Amino acid sequence: MDEKDYQIMKALWETKNITKAAEMLYITQSALSKRIFNMEEELNQNLLIRYRTGVHFTPAGERVLQYCLEGMDRLRHMQADLEQITAEVSGTLNAACSINFSMYVLPEILYDYHQMYPKVNLEISTGQSRDLYKNLVNRVLDVAILRGEYAWNGLRMQINQEKLCVVYANEYQDTPLTDYMYIARKSDSIQETEIKNWMNEKGILAAQHANIRTDSIVSSLEMVRLGLGWSIIPEIALRDFKGTIHPCVMNDGRTLVRNTYLFCQPETEDLPQVKAFIDAVQTHIKETPKLRLSD
Repeated sequence: MDEKDYQIMKALWETKNITKAAEMLYITQSALSKRIFNMEEELNQNLLIRYRTGVHFTPAGERVLQYCLEGMDRLRHMQADLEQITAEVSGTLNAACSINFSMYVLPEILYDYHQMYPKVNLEISTGQSRDLYKNLVNRVLDVAILRGEYAWNGLRMQINQEKLCVVYANEYQDTPLTDYMYIARKSDSIQETEIKNWMNEKGILAAQHANIRTDSIVSSLEMVRLGLGWSIIPEIALRDFKGTIHPCVMNDGRTLVRNTYLFCQPETEDLPQVKAFIDAVQTHIKETPKLRLSD
C-alpha cells in the first residue's frame, strides 16, 4: 500500500460511498474499485461490505484505516519538519467547523489566515458538530471548531460563549408568546432540553397549539421577520436581525448559553499551520465586538 491507498481509505471512511469517494479523489469509479480490489488482494482481507447505497467497513477495514491515518500523520509530520527548515508556514490545514460558526465567523478568519499564509493548502469542511466530532475522534481531522459539550483528551479551548435568545418581529412586542407559533430549530439533545426547561418555567410549552421545525437558522429568522412566529436563536446569528431580541433567562437568573470550542489532535497541535490557525481564531474572537442584547 502507498500514500494514494491511504487517501482512498480516508475518503471511503468520510463518504461511505464509492462514487462520492471517487469524485473526492478525482478518479474514476472503476479505477477506485480496482485499487480497493488490489488492496484486499495484497492484504488477503475483505476491507469493505458493499451495499447498493454505499459501503461499510469490516473490522479488518477499520484496522487498516487506522494504520492509513497514522501513516498520513507521519507523512505530514515529515513534511512539516522539512518545511520548518525554511521558516515558512505551509503544508495542509485539515480542519472542520460547525455550520453556524462557519456561516457567521469562519469566512473572515480564513480570509485573514490565507492572506498571512498563502502557501498553506486549506482543506476545510463544515457540518453538524455531532458529525464532525466523530471525524475528530476517528482522526480524520487535525483541528475542529464545535458548538456544544464534547469530551476530549487533547487541546480543548473555549473560544466563544453566546446567549440563546427569544426573537420575534417588533410588531409582536406586546403579544404573549403563547398567542402565536413557535418556530423550533433542531439542535443537540442538551440544548433542546434546556430550551424545554425554560419554556416550562415560563408556562409556554403546554400552551403551544402549532409549531414549525427547521434545521436552518436562516430559515427560522426569515419566518420570524415575516411575523410567522417566534423562535429561539443563538446570539451568533443575530448581528443583522432587526426585530426584538431577549436572552433566555431561567427563574434562578441563569442565562441559557451556547459554548463553542476549538479541538486539536495532540499530535498535530505543534504543526506550524495548525498553530497559526489557532492564533488566527483567537485573534479574531478577541477583536470582534460582542452583540449588545436586551435583558
